[in-house]
Formats: sequence, C-alpha cells, structure tokens
Amino acid sequence: MVTAGRQAGAGGIFAKDLPMRGPSASAAECAACSSQQLMPDNARTEVLVVGAGPVGMLTALLLTQQGVRTRIIDQESRTATRSYACALHPASLSLLQRAGIVNDVLALGRNVGTVGLYEGPERRAQADLSDLPGPYPFAVALAQFLL
Repeated sequence: MVTAGRQAGAGGIFAKDLPMRGPSASAAECAACSSQQLMPDNARTEVLVVGAGPVGMLTALLLTQQGVRTRIIDQESRTATRSYACALHPASLSLLQRAGIVNDVLALGRNVGTVGLYEGPERRAQADLSDLPGPYPFAVALAQFLL
C-alpha cells in the first residue's frame, strides 16, 4: 500500500476500478473532493487518493499526468490553516519539476542555503546545503497551504 496524507496517521488508500458516485475531478481541478459529492453509476476511478494535502495532491497530479483516472477525497472541506512541514528538500523539488510546478514553488517560496542548529540562543552547528548534488542545492521554505 502506498500512503498519502496530510499528517501521520492520515494514510492513503488506492483502489483499482472502484465504482464511485459524483462528478469526476482530476488532481489539477480538485483541491479537496467532498465525500458528499455523487458520481454517475457508470464512472470508474482507477486510483482513489485519500488526503488532499501536499503529498496526496502531488500523487494525484503525477498519476493524472500519466493518464490514470484519479479521485481525491479528504475529510476536510477547506484548505488547511497551518503548515505541518517547514521546507521542501531537493528530492521534493525534483518531483515538483516532473509535475511542471517547480518554477511556481520557487517563485512563492524562500530559498534556504544554510541551516543553523541552535540550543537556546547558542548556535551549535550549521549545514551548508549548497554542497548537495543535483539541480536544487537548497531547500525551499514555503507554507504548506500555498502548495
């Protein structure tokens, strides 16, 4: 089982040829599909993504781009009001590049080239992210709800 969700314990469920009710929506069109919506009896969803947070939305977007009929459901009917993560790491930025949205993320976020670790007011260590391999040798700080 592949998991997708906004936070720990929100796990994802993927189902093949699951009969659904309600208007079908692609990942790009649906921010959070409510379980209250109804689909026609003849509609089929190949993958059901549970959780419309960043992981679920990206999963659905990548699947939809590959021609997989995807449906997203979430127990919340609105966008999250707070972020659960503080930065996107280089590997995540590479996935967003594949999805075609990395330039938007880079424009909205703030590049982080150095990470400092503190104990109280005292700086104990520092990590220079510019030494990382690949096209994105930095992290991007971005509020989760903007993604």
